[in-house]
Amino acid sequence: MAAAVTNTRYSDTYIAQSCGTIAALGSHMSVHAQSALAQQGVSGDFAAHTSQPATEELLSWAHMVVPLTESHHKQLLFAFPDYADKFRPFPSDISDPFGGDLEDYQRCLEDICAGLEWLI
Repeated sequence: MAAAVTNTRYSDTYIAQSCGTIAALGSHMSVHAQSALAQQGVSGDFAAHTSQPATEELLSWAHMVVPLTESHHKQLLFAFPDYADKFRPFPSDISDPFGGDLEDYQRCLEDICAGLEWLI
């Protein structure tokens, strides 16, 4: 959801890709995430989005990498120490709504939007 918001609201300055520290390759975005984004006016082909793990290729491409939790930040530092200068921690940890209901995803999206406004 953070990448979708960035690519919709800040596309004049940033291009975001999403990846995860334990993300499986090819999982689709949850229906609740798609609904929460649509309700906030965030555009994109969410049904086509698939997850991808953090890789050296992605980190090399990125100008900045923004882990959404301190745990993710530590995992990335451990796995990719050569890219540590690209990591910019999110202002506050974002709780993963995975398995939650639509309200959980809406709250998560609100936290993401607030953090992105502060960060950007």
